[in-house]
Amino acid sequence: MPRKISIVNAILCEYVGNGNNNKHILVNTFSGDIIAGSLPATLGFGLYIEIARTAKNEMVKQLEIEFRLGDQPIFAAGSDMSNGATVFVVPLFQVRIEGPTTLEVVLRSAGFGETVAIRKSVLLNDPSPIASPPPSSQSPPDAPAS
Repeated sequence: MPRKISIVNAILCEYVGNGNNNKHILVNTFSGDIIAGSLPATLGFGLYIEIARTAKNEMVKQLEIEFRLGDQPIFAAGSDMSNGATVFVVPLFQVRIEGPTTLEVVLRSAGFGETVAIRKSVLLNDPSPIASPPPSSQSPPDAPAS
């Protein structure tokens, strides 16, 4: 089985900005599923990926990143990692989503197997309110006399 690229962080958010002192600003990170208010929709995303600095990963010279909806590639990007860089950022990209699906971010590099960095379900928001069931027709017990 081919070895995988070691990942420290792979974060999907709405936007990635440059911060001070070699830091990044991640806006509205997705910690779970992606919930859309309506579908179809065009959604904006930012991507932050940090590759582990290990002897195994020293061989990662060219990094290819593929974005998929379901099993369909939607676009790809690449990065020259030969200068020792360990962070890959896509500040903002937009994706047209027609219905519930899965969004994946897949990494590839020569000498490594395909590595899934992010896998998120894209779901339609259930518009029904989250509420407790209606109270029973019984009244609460009387308060004890003091």
